[in-house]
Amino acid sequence: MAADLLLKALFGCLPVLLFLTALVHFDSFKLVRVPIVLITITAGGVAALFGYLINNYLMGASNADYIDYMLFGAPTVEELLTALIIIALIQTNRIGFAFDAAILGFAAGTGFALVENFYYLGAAADKHIAVWVIRGFGTAIMHGGTTAIFAMMGHILSLRATTPHPFHYVPGLAVAVALHTAFNYFLSYPVTSTITMMLALPAAATIALRRDQKSIHDWIRIDFAEHQKLLAQIKSGEYERSKAGRFLAKLHDRFDSRVVDKIVYYIELHTELILAAETVLEAHEKGETISLSSDTKEKLLLLHELEQEIGKTGLLALRPHLHFNRHEFWELYMLEKEAGFAHPHAH
Repeated sequence: MAADLLLKALFGCLPVLLFLTALVHFDSFKLVRVPIVLITITAGGVAALFGYLINNYLMGASNADYIDYMLFGAPTVEELLTALIIIALIQTNRIGFAFDAAILGFAAGTGFALVENFYYLGAAADKHIAVWVIRGFGTAIMHGGTTAIFAMMGHILSLRATTPHPFHYVPGLAVAVALHTAFNYFLSYPVTSTITMMLALPAAATIALRRDQKSIHDWIRIDFAEHQKLLAQIKSGEYERSKAGRFLAKLHDRFDSRVVDKIVYYIELHTELILAAETVLEAHEKGETISLSSDTKEKLLLLHELEQEIGKTGLLALRPHLHFNRHEFWELYMLEKEAGFAHPHAH
C-alpha cells in the first residue's frame, strides 16, 4: 500500500518538478537563483490553499453545478491567484528577461500543482495509477505552463513602461484562463489532453528560449552603447541641452540648488551602475564571471543614500522625465545580487 501511494505521488508530482529543473538548467544566463525559485514554488502552494477555500466558498454561494464551475469559475480564480505572485515579482523588478519570467511562472504553477495533487492523493488515494499519470503529466504541467505564459506576456508588455498599469497583465491573464478552461473542457479526453501538454510546452519553451537569447544579445549591445553616450553627455555638460536636462534646469527655480545637484549626481551614478550591470550580463552571455570591485559596491550603497535623500515621491515624479524603465531597475537589483548584498534593494 505504501509503495502504491509513493508511486502515485511520483507520477503526480515528479513530471512538473523535472520540467522546472530543465527550464532552470537551460537558462544560459543563470540569473534566476534557486532560492527565488523555491520561494516562488512555496508561494504557489499557498495560492493553492487559498484557491481551495475560495472555490469552495464560491461554489456554495452560487449553487453552481460542479462541471460548470470547473469550466468557468475555477480557472479564473486559480490563474488570478498564481498571477498575483508573478505581478509582485514584476512590480518589484525581480524579473529581467522573458525566459526568467517563464521559469518563475512555471515555479508558481508547480507549487500550486504540488499542493493540489497531494490534496487529491489524500482524498482519492484509491484511484487508478492512470489518474495520477494524467494529473502529473497533464494537469500539473498545465498549471505551470499557463502561469509561465502569463508571466512572459506580463513581463514583455510592462517592460518599457515608466509607469506600471494593470492593463499590462490583462492579456496574459485572459490567455492563461482560456487555456486552463480549454484543458478542463477536454478532461473527458484525458490521454489526448496529457499528450498535447507534454508535446506543446517543451516546444513552446524551446522557441521562447531561442528568441529570448537573441533579443537579450541585441538589447545588451544597443543599451550599453546608449548608456555610454548618456554618461558622456552628463560628464561633458551636453546633458543639460536634452529634454531631461531642460526639465532639471526648471527645478533650479523651484528647489535648492543642492537638491538639484543630488538629482544630477543620482542620474550619473544610476547610469554608471547600469553600465556595470550590462558588463556583467555580457560576461554571463559568454559563460564568464566577473568579480565586482569595491568601488561598484560603494556606488550601490551611495545610490541607496541618494534615493533616500530624494525620497520616493521625488523619484516617482522624476522617472517619467528621466526615462528610466523597469528593466534598468532590475539591472540594479541583479547587480546587487552579484555584489553579494544579503537583501538586494527594490529600486
